[in-house]
Amino acid sequence: MNEIEIYCTGVSLDEENSVWGAILISGKHRKELFGIENGNAQRMVLLAVIKALQEIKSDHANIKIYVPVKLFVTCIQENWLAVWQKNGWITTDGTRVKNCDLWERLIPLLAKHHCEFFRPKDALSVAKFEEIKRIAKKNSHKIKVTHFGENPSEKKEKSVPLFSHRNCREFDSRRKYFTGKNKIVVELDQKRIYSKYA
Repeated sequence: MNEIEIYCTGVSLDEENSVWGAILISGKHRKELFGIENGNAQRMVLLAVIKALQEIKSDHANIKIYVPVKLFVTCIQENWLAVWQKNGWITTDGTRVKNCDLWERLIPLLAKHHCEFFRPKDALSVAKFEEIKRIAKKNSHKIKVTHFGENPSEKKEKSVPLFSHRNCREFDSRRKYFTGKNKIVVELDQKRIYSKYA
């Protein structure tokens, strides 16, 4: 299977609603996704990643995901998801993790594939982000504003733990974790995270 590139972003429309958009590229094939949801632009980026990954029907795909939000990439690269999940989605200062409902949706999708996350600054990538915004805003009048998860036909992925005291062990200096029950490996270094079936 060809490598898949996914570009995701979001943009606010008004005080309550924002547009999310994604472009999936694999070889000569290209697919555009967009929608309007209640929430801010940062939440829309996360939602766009989820929606894009849900479009990939095969497992174990090699995917490069490009997002414009540094915090998003940091969450993945520094393994915040495993820490948050371990702590019941509570931060170190005792507050609830923002958008934890979407992060929980994202985890099992990442577990299906070999994913790398980037926050590019090159002109080509920035142009793609702007293209997504234009496409999404242009078509925003055609679609209904929804709350993510309210569509009964929407498939909800089974929750997968990235870390737990009982079934997870650290086994090398690059902080690889193996969950015996779900047979998932999460490899982490300074630049990228891989999440795949063992």
